Order: sequence, then C-alpha cells, then structure tokens
Amino acid sequence: MNRFEAYYRRSLKRRLEELEALARDLEDGVPRARAELDEAAHALKGSGRSFGFDAVSRAAEAVEQAGEDELPAALAALVAVLREIAAGAPADEAQAEA
Repeated sequence: MNRFEAYYRRSLKRRLEELEALARDLEDGVPRARAELDEAAHALKGSGRSFGFDAVSRAAEAVEQAGEDELPAALAALVAVLREIAAGAPADEAQAEA
C-alpha cells in the first residue's frame, strides 16, 4: 500500500462519521441535509476515482442519483463500502461487492 492509498483509507474514517451525521440529520428533517449529503457523495465519487477505489465512486454516485425512496439503501451501501476500505479491504474486493 502506498502512502497516498494509506492516507485515503484514513480519511475515510472521518467521511464515515460525516455521512452518519448527515443520515441522522436527513431522518430528522434538517434543512439542507440532502444537499450536504449530495456534496459529500460527490466529493467521494471524485476522490474514489482519483485514488483508484472505483467501488467508492460507484456507491457515491448511487447516493447522488437516488430518489427519496432509494436513498436509505444507497447510503447504507456507500457506508458499507467505506467501512470495508477503511478497515483495509483491498480495493478490488470492495469493488466486487459494490
């Protein structure tokens, strides 16, 4: 694992906390929660591609594109992929599951 990949994996722990907080805000009806979630997903989509984690990009894009009914499942899938990668799962294993 190179240092950039290691850095990215560490940064995902912070992103997970952010997504979990946004999910709670969304459930509570906090204004702008969906917009902030879309911004976070968009950033993850780009960073996933930049660092070679296509599963992150695909899952983040699914969150961006999800309608209200599909959003909980899409967000849960993104969180699962991020947890696996943050825990050290190889990029190709996480990709196979996304």
